[in-house]
Amino acid sequence: MRAGDEPDRTVHGVTESGVHWGAVRGHSLKLYCNMEYDGGGWTLLVAGVGEGWDAANALWRPAADEPGLDTPYSIYNLSDAIRDERRQTGNALLRDPFEVDVYDRVALSGGSWRVPRTVSLLRSAPGLLRLSALNGRTYGSWSLLSVLPTAPWLAAEATAGDVLITVQPVLRKGGHQSGTVLGSRPHQQVWGGGYNTGNVVLFIRE
Repeated sequence: MRAGDEPDRTVHGVTESGVHWGAVRGHSLKLYCNMEYDGGGWTLLVAGVGEGWDAANALWRPAADEPGLDTPYSIYNLSDAIRDERRQTGNALLRDPFEVDVYDRVALSGGSWRVPRTVSLLRSAPGLLRLSALNGRTYGSWSLLSVLPTAPWLAAEATAGDVLITVQPVLRKGGHQSGTVLGSRPHQQVWGGGYNTGNVVLFIRE
């Protein structure tokens, strides 16, 4: 449930930020929820910290203990299931977009997207995800004009594994990639006009 849909502002049945148990498409697991930023209701999909990332664990790398922003973590393959939670609860407002928020915690730059509910974050088709600048919100030093306003999408197939998740619709093999959310080589791809610090996080709000 998106924060703001109900007076108590819940997501996965909770009202406070932190780690909570939740169930998504049959998976009972601990989820990290942010109930403070922009009204709350955000579920952590990816904490792109540390090394050892590849095309497989970019999709599924649950925390050994508890999920958080400082531990390598991904439940990205549940993104569509979380997107569809409102549909499953019978909410009639299915034309409303869902939202994703990506930011570099060190550089304090990133952006948010309002994404059509028909779009899957698991596809590798950037042409389907490009949004107008009016649909994005930026903060910090990052400008949408520098990487184009494209919602996160899987890019591993197009970049030989160097870039795993990106917001850049134009990929370059063997070079730095502006707009990298998660790469197999942290500090090598470019994010928001500077190098990805290796501490980029991605949240979803359905």
